[in-house]
Amino acid sequence: MTRILISGASIAGPALAYWLLKAGHDVTLVERAPGPRPGGQAIDIRGPALAVIAEMGLGARVAAQRTHLKGMTVLDRSGQEIERSVERTATGGPVPRLLESLDAAEDLYFGALAQVRMPSWHQGRIALLGDAAYCPSPFTGQGTSLALVGAFVLGRELARGDGDHAAAFARYEARMRPFVLVNQDLLSRDRQAPDADAVFTKAKTAIDLTDLLQEIGSA
Repeated sequence: MTRILISGASIAGPALAYWLLKAGHDVTLVERAPGPRPGGQAIDIRGPALAVIAEMGLGARVAAQRTHLKGMTVLDRSGQEIERSVERTATGGPVPRLLESLDAAEDLYFGALAQVRMPSWHQGRIALLGDAAYCPSPFTGQGTSLALVGAFVLGRELARGDGDHAAAFARYEARMRPFVLVNQDLLSRDRQAPDADAVFTKAKTAIDLTDLLQEIGSA
């Protein structure tokens, strides 16, 4: 039994822990945050990530939590709606009102929207996963799906590896990197409009997990 430490209990970490425990490994999951953070944003699960969720037995539970997001509503402190927008961009909508409110805000949060692009995701006995390895930027809407698929691939490759973590890490990266890159490339500073549906569909389905899913089904 291999002992494995996972740092981070957001999406990728617990998903990887699930697959490693299923394969018989001794797993410890650590997280520096004392508890779930308040607030947040709806997440998207698309393409092969849906198959991963289904194999985890979470398909129905995830579907039941769908928000059916169609836009954005801004509420004041008393819960009254002050702005509503169905636009997909940061032009118009509630943005002017939000800018006017910045000076009076007591709980303002600001975070850079960025990508993580690394020449390698592993070194020695350590491998990176999810946003730590290949954050695609929230603008792509693919961070959660990449994390779930990456956790599945890494977990299965380690299970296949018969103790050879170096070979497992290399196979994980070789399978995931083309999928990651096509999704990261959805983001372009020159883009003036949302991606065409065909472009997005190609990106979200740009990995084949058939062999790994079949192994799970036959186990």
